[in-house]
Amino acid sequence: MPNSSTVIESVGVSLGRNRVTNSDLANLMETSDDWIYSRTGIRERRIADPDENNYTLGVEAAVDAIERIDKPRRIRAIFFATNTNETIIPTGVSGIHAELIRRYPSLIGEETLITDVIGGCQGVNSALFLGDMAVKSGYFGKDHVLVIGADTLSRVADFRTEGRDVAVLASDSGSAFVLGPTDEKNVGYAGHRSKTLSGDRDLIRFGIEGKVDFFEATRAWKDSRKPNLTKGLRMFMNGRRLYGKVIDFFTEALEGFENDSELNPAGMPLGNIGYLSPHQANARMFAGIGGRIAGIYEKFVVTIKYLANSSAGSQGFPLRYSLFNIPEGMAILQGGFGADLGMRLNLYVPDSRHNERRHRFAISSDEQYLFEKPDFAKAS
Repeated sequence: MPNSSTVIESVGVSLGRNRVTNSDLANLMETSDDWIYSRTGIRERRIADPDENNYTLGVEAAVDAIERIDKPRRIRAIFFATNTNETIIPTGVSGIHAELIRRYPSLIGEETLITDVIGGCQGVNSALFLGDMAVKSGYFGKDHVLVIGADTLSRVADFRTEGRDVAVLASDSGSAFVLGPTDEKNVGYAGHRSKTLSGDRDLIRFGIEGKVDFFEATRAWKDSRKPNLTKGLRMFMNGRRLYGKVIDFFTEALEGFENDSELNPAGMPLGNIGYLSPHQANARMFAGIGGRIAGIYEKFVVTIKYLANSSAGSQGFPLRYSLFNIPEGMAILQGGFGADLGMRLNLYVPDSRHNERRHRFAISSDEQYLFEKPDFAKAS
């Protein structure tokens, strides 16, 4: 029997172990703290250790999410959004699944449905759509669905001057979302919006190219030598064109929000959006959108200053903050643009029991600094 709505039961997060500043990167390439910050709003990023990868970060975030629930129900499906699997087969989600079975044999089994979702930075927004549909279908009854987004974007960056457009953005982290059903109508994930620009395939791409990874670049700097190149997966993007596409998409979506029957079927006013919790791509993009729509910049939850861009892994902290602080009667809008050239939005309306689970989204005192917005002008 179908369920009426899908609610977020908890949100988990994980971060790569190494905290790397703009000044650290300036040792490795021609750049500076001011050059990076003025273009992106970034001061720091997290880089995963060699023994970490996208699925270890995914496991850590999933454990965080599960442990925040006093009595979690059985998890019947896992959707893993990522772009940085170390192998095509076996998939990244299979590594997560194996470890979660070991840790939670009463919650997760071999019958659990698992799949990777490869969609660039917005992959987690697509995975949340799939999770929402799975819960609402009623196929898994009253059990839970787990959505994870995790990436080691630093692994596809080139830490030389010629690769700095990607390297200065790249960060590594994970996010996890436990979804469950409710019989209450018109709450939880209320709507979704999708747009795909398949004709713009040159905006973002991965290729097998020569590059220098972060740890080799750091060793070479310390040894006062040239870094050794290796061949591997490297990310390329047309940042200027991409920047404009994202600003246009979000601006159009917000301007048409009140009449968008797919994203906003209840027709709520734009003013009812309490927080915008987007993929953390570039703070200048948020400022650009704020320059077009009055009062919107203040509603963006931004963690990019200290966590940079971790692609599908970047939305955990912003959403957790939003869910903890959202006033009664207000909604949250998530969104992202990804390397599948797709743009996705998810509208979330807290249900009548949200206050009972609000403590699960608490931000610790040690994490408060992560939400400091860049202090450059709001309009681009």
